[in-house]
Amino acid sequence: MPALQSYLYQQVEFDKIVTLNEAVPGSGAAVVKKGWEKRLDPTPEVSSDADEQLLMFIPYVITFQLFSWKSTSQLALGCP
Repeated sequence: MPALQSYLYQQVEFDKIVTLNEAVPGSGAAVVKKGWEKRLDPTPEVSSDADEQLLMFIPYVITFQLFSWKSTSQLALGCP
């Protein structure tokens, strides 16, 4: 795992992750908990039970500036 990703991953408060509109409770946190090595593994997955939007609150124990964020999805008819 690259050093920066490892450092930030260690700072996540996993038990306090909140995902709104998730179809399966806890699936948003499960996706975030995946380590660097499993980042391309399609499971677990999170999907919305209300609309195409998922809102995630991911708390960290430190303050930092985030300049970019990358999210990936499987190619499917339901993906924008």
